[in-house]
Amino acid sequence: MEVQKIPKRTVTLIEPKKSILVDKEKYHQKRVAAYCRVSTKQEEQLNSYETQVRYYTDRINREPGWKLAGIYADEAVIIGLKTLRLKKC
Repeated sequence: MEVQKIPKRTVTLIEPKKSILVDKEKYHQKRVAAYCRVSTKQEEQLNSYETQVRYYTDRINREPGWKLAGIYADEAVIIGLKTLRLKKC
């Protein structure tokens, strides 16, 4: 059995960049989403949907440490189709 010599390789160590300032609060926020829906196409139900969106948007924005990730609803609720896909509003 013959022993082969492996040539030496030069390894360059790249140190990570250190950020000057990090906003720690920004990275500790919870991303919160709301799911709103109505069960019929009646006028009062459409108002209910708008009320839900307004309520959850205000509620999430008032809470320290929460960030609004989005408001979601059934596409069926918005355009009257029978589907289970979610749509970001």
